[in-house]
Parts: sequence; structure tokens; C-alpha cells
Amino acid sequence: MARPQDPEAVLAAIEGWPEPDRSLALRLHSLVQEAAPALTLRLWYGMPAYALKGKVLCFFQPAHRFKTRYATLGFTDQARLDQGRMWPVAFALKDLGPEEEAQIQALLRRAVG
Repeated sequence: MARPQDPEAVLAAIEGWPEPDRSLALRLHSLVQEAAPALTLRLWYGMPAYALKGKVLCFFQPAHRFKTRYATLGFTDQARLDQGRMWPVAFALKDLGPEEEAQIQALLRRAVG
């Protein structure tokens, strides 16, 4: 039996999610692999997350889990997104088009440093 930290187990769990969370999480996974291949998929507080050197850098919070109207892509303090004295660290996701995908990939590259 696969451990919850195994990327395959996390992806298998995502496959059982309702739409649109399933599609958003799987597309986000592809974007992470393309833009920040050094990040590793793991489970973090029951959510898919991506870690760098064992520390979670970003995570996906599915809408269905918290019964919210949108999913969230969030970044931890490990992400190098600092910009002045205040900057966003969480983004609402309802759908992903080419523009949003490009923005996410740019955020991921910046977050990794």
C-alpha cells in the first residue's frame, strides 16, 4: 500500500475528487512539473502540496473540502514572492485558461528563486 506522501498516492486521491477540483489540481500538477520540476508532490494537511528540499512551498486547497465557491493556490513563507512590504500569497481558482496558466508558472518560477 502506498504511503500518503507518495506522489502516486496523492494523484490517486485527486482522481477521486469532484469536478472542477479534480481538473484544476491535475492541471496545476502539470504546470508545477513544467515550471518548477525541483518541487516534489506530497500531502500537507490533507491537501496536495509541493515541497522544495522537504519544506512546503505551495499548496492546492480544493473548494469541495471546505465547501467554498473557489479553490485556492497558496504559497507558504518558503516561497520567494516578497515584493515590498506586502504581497499576495493565495489566489482563488475557478478555472484555468492560458493567461492564468502563464501567471501561475511565473509565480512558481519566482517562488522557487
